[in-house]
Parts: sequence; structure tokens; C-alpha cells
Amino acid sequence: MVRTMLNFLLPKGKEGGKTIFITSTIGGEGKTFIAINTASVLALSNKKVLLIGADIRNPKIKEYLKLDIEKGLTHYLNDENEKVSAIIKPCEKGKFDVIDSGIVAPNPSELLMNGRFEKVLEYGKANYDYVLVDTAPIKLVTDTFILGQNADLFIYVIRANYLDKRLLDVPAKFFSEKRLPNMAILVNGSEFDKNFGYGYGYGYGYGYGVEAKKPWWKKITG
Repeated sequence: MVRTMLNFLLPKGKEGGKTIFITSTIGGEGKTFIAINTASVLALSNKKVLLIGADIRNPKIKEYLKLDIEKGLTHYLNDENEKVSAIIKPCEKGKFDVIDSGIVAPNPSELLMNGRFEKVLEYGKANYDYVLVDTAPIKLVTDTFILGQNADLFIYVIRANYLDKRLLDVPAKFFSEKRLPNMAILVNGSEFDKNFGYGYGYGYGYGYGVEAKKPWWKKITG
């Protein structure tokens, strides 16, 4: 479903690879989980995919993918002699390439603002069909805003039954003020009522001969 929706949301006719940024309001909402799985699904459609760990304050990609990576994004940002190709590592299991976040640096904002991250994106767009960027939670730090204008699409992850509903004002404000380019909401961890519809839990009622079950009170009252 996510892959299908991306085709509708991403701009058409633009040369080079598409850049998709993934963020959330706070940590623990599943943005890295979404980024990794979206990269894997896109790679299954025979597309070249690069996943960049740009959450350099709390990196998780290497841990989740169990990859042995020595150098990452912070090494490149800090060393003008480093090449982008030198920090790209293949994820054989997911069939996509990865730039890990690297070591946790003491000056993350300064590194992200030094102009070298744009070169990483330029390389990605020139050599891949999709460049996915896992960014920092937007409520906690400003890093994502620093990088955000480079996005063709911003996926804003909201985890159901986890994020305090009062914090929904945060993505609502960003959307209304257009502070994140081409922003779309992805709800993670929602549980659909399996009693609805054709068995997918969407309640569309396709009419395939599978009736939605009536609640007990309708069975009694008709």
C-alpha cells in the first residue's frame, strides 16, 4: 500500500532519483522501521534504492539491520577528503544500499549545515531511483528542518496509541505552514476491525460474497 501511494504522491517528470524523507514527532513512533521496510519494498520492484541514516543523534539503522559498518554519514560530513561511495554499504538481505549514520558526533547540527549532506543527496539522485532519508524526530531537534527542503516527499509517521493526541497539533501546524515539502501522514501501529468487509479489515465492502459480521445487538434487534 505504501509503495502504491508513493507513486501518486511523488512529483512526475522530475529527472534523477526521488528523495523521500521520513520523520516523526518524537522517538519510538517507528520512523526507522518504516524507512527500512519502505526501502526493502521499493527494492523488490527492481528499483535501485539508497537508505540514508540522517538521525545522527540516535542512530538505529545499523543496529536494526545488523550490519558491520565502520564509517557512516558523520565521517563523510566531517572529512572533506572522504568520498560518498566509500561510506555506502550493501544490505544483501534487503537488496538496497545503506549509508549508516556513523558515530554520534558532538556537533550534529553544524555537520548537517556544512553543505556536504547536499552532495550525498546529489550522488544518491544521480545513481539511484529512490533515496530514503531517516531523519531525527522533529519535536526534539531542528536537524530535520535543516535538511527538509531537499525532499520530494516528506512521510510523517504517527504511531497510534502511542503519541499523545495533544501533540497532533505539531504535524498539523507544519502542514498548514508548509514547513515540510509535500508532507503526507503515515499512521503506524493502527489495528483495523477484522470484522469489516472482505477480510483486509478496511471495511470497503467489495462485494465478493463475504458479508461483514453484524454486532450482537443487531442480531437481536434485526
